[in-house]
Amino acid sequence: MLTWRLVYDDPVIPPPSGGELPKTLTDYLKTVPTAQDELNKMMAENRKKLTQQNKELMDQLQTVKEQFSGTAQEKEALEQRIEQLQNQFLSKEELAKRETDKSIKEHQKAIEKINNERDAWQQMYTQSRISRELLDAAISVKAVNPDIIVDMLSGKTHLAPRLVDGQPNGEYEVKVKFQDIDEHSNPVLLELSPEATVKRMQELSDKYGNLFVTTATGGMGASSGMGGGKSQPALQAILKDPVVYAKWRKENPDLDVSKLRR
Repeated sequence: MLTWRLVYDDPVIPPPSGGELPKTLTDYLKTVPTAQDELNKMMAENRKKLTQQNKELMDQLQTVKEQFSGTAQEKEALEQRIEQLQNQFLSKEELAKRETDKSIKEHQKAIEKINNERDAWQQMYTQSRISRELLDAAISVKAVNPDIIVDMLSGKTHLAPRLVDGQPNGEYEVKVKFQDIDEHSNPVLLELSPEATVKRMQELSDKYGNLFVTTATGGMGASSGMGGGKSQPALQAILKDPVVYAKWRKENPDLDVSKLRR
């Protein structure tokens, strides 16, 4: 009687390329790519291909944006579309970094806008205050045309910290850098208030007499008229006479003559 017996031959397991024959089927299967591996590889290749296509599209859109001549609204829409395409192929880390960079840029723009507005308002306030005080000073001494005095002195005028006992007190005052002469007719640069400046200009009638209705000032004994009159007493004579100097100093408290003494 014949007896049949099934015999299962072990499968022939080819060794991995360049390696030895695995000892077991389990070890071998570890070396064989799975369907998931193949899928991941295919998706990676597809992603790489799409990324390249997307880059080419974005480059084209960037060129279109640079040459775009539509409205601001249309240009903004185009920029948003480009950004959306870029975001589709960014990782979470890259997206987070992009959002951070965007927030930083927006913050910097906001700060720049605030600083520009602040500087503009400060400039407007400074110019307005300077013009107002120069105009008031010119009117107070009866200038023929106060606006001319303002135009002459505006470029030489600034806001300076007000000093109390040699220290700034947090306030500012208008000061004019006025080119004067000492008792020897040598040039000297003084920093005066608008009132002291126009009074000194009155005294220098040979140079500024035509700007004022009268060149006479209290106690100085000058002639009156529309300018061109006799000059005020020389500073040298004022400094030599203590009585005259004390009176003149009282009438001109803002005029610093310490540099004029020799």
